[in-house]
Amino acid sequence: MTDNTALIEALDGAQGPDNKLDVLIECAFNDCRPNSAGTKVIYRNSGRDEVYWARDFTATPESRAKAIAALRARSAAK
Repeated sequence: MTDNTALIEALDGAQGPDNKLDVLIECAFNDCRPNSAGTKVIYRNSGRDEVYWARDFTATPESRAKAIAALRARSAAK
């Protein structure tokens, strides 16, 4: 589910916070990858892996709408 269309559909159907979806969206926007559990993102920094929580893209209807708009704009730019 790394395709932006699939992410948009998942976001559009989300009823509340979804950490695993947040991780997938973070990875779509940035150069990172999910950890093995899919609950955090891993950034490569100077040859070292750093693990972080993903931003809350699914926390509120407003944050979901912003993420959908950003994903659509990113898809249109490709």
